[in-house]
Amino acid sequence: MTQIIAVVGKSGSGKSTFCELLSQNLNCNTIYIDKVGHLIYDNPQFIDFINERLGSMYLNEHGKIADRKKIGDYIFSHKGSKVVKDFNALTWQLMEKIIDAELEKSDKFVILDWFNLPNTKYFELADYKILVKAHDEEKRILMVRLRDNISKEYLEKRESNGIAYNECDYDFVIENNYDNDDIIEKAKIIGNIIQKKC
Repeated sequence: MTQIIAVVGKSGSGKSTFCELLSQNLNCNTIYIDKVGHLIYDNPQFIDFINERLGSMYLNEHGKIADRKKIGDYIFSHKGSKVVKDFNALTWQLMEKIIDAELEKSDKFVILDWFNLPNTKYFELADYKILVKAHDEEKRILMVRLRDNISKEYLEKRESNGIAYNECDYDFVIENNYDNDDIIEKAKIIGNIIQKKC
């Protein structure tokens, strides 16, 4: 049976880098749930929802989503509204289908990478839970802004929907000081521990 490894942390904390290293040590796949979220923007059901509930101004001349950031701005600005609740429900329903299909194809281990995993069924299903924290919060914020090409205000809106992590909920807590050798070593140690437990 496939063992699920949940890797959680704020955007820019280094969780995706850690997942890549851990997946190499365990010879397994990683499901990057942010990327799964991007896949649904091509889903006809999702496009129909955007067109019907938000308006055709969010679509391009080919009937595809024109700009994900504009939709993000709308969602962040209308938190708590019925349309945002419906948007979140549909988004997660479509994402779960993709994630579940990927889990069915997995072998011994699979890593799930997402900041919001604790609010999903996958966190409860996880055999191992790993929290990745940034040692330097200011550096993390700067890295995210540069990587995603977003303003400080947009990042603050995006992160206002985030969650607080309780370290007691995790089997491992990794502090990333953005030293490549250090994160490589931590991934190797945790990979070895997980391998030995199987």
